[in-house]
Amino acid sequence: MESKITINRKKNLFGFLRSMNLKIDGVECGYIKNGKSISFEKEPGQHEIIIQVEVYKSAPIKIDLKENENKDILVSTPQKSDTLLLVFMIGLLVIIILDLMNFQSTFHTVIKYILFSMPLLQIIYYSTLAKGKFITVKVID
Repeated sequence: MESKITINRKKNLFGFLRSMNLKIDGVECGYIKNGKSISFEKEPGQHEIIIQVEVYKSAPIKIDLKENENKDILVSTPQKSDTLLLVFMIGLLVIIILDLMNFQSTFHTVIKYILFSMPLLQIIYYSTLAKGKFITVKVID
């Protein structure tokens, strides 16, 4: 009997409509949806797991599977990303309401620039300074 790797994706607001691409030992194995789990039977030995969604890629995690062993892996994104997305969505709603009311002010313009730069700044941050840290992959004991 082979060993098994089970990947569990934590339910997050950020990326809830996106599936994450799974690679085990450099081979694309499928996708995992928000809040779901997927299992793979693998030969005993060392395996490398990488998870990716669009431009965000996890740091590789190496696991050592023994004969008939099951390893559970938890995949998640930062909680602060959920908060930023919520702030972005509320701010966007406020801008839409102000636009419908034909309200124009310096404050309105500043809010637009801040809101529309947030996703871009997040992409730049996690693609450079925090590369490999947006998607967290860890073994559950």
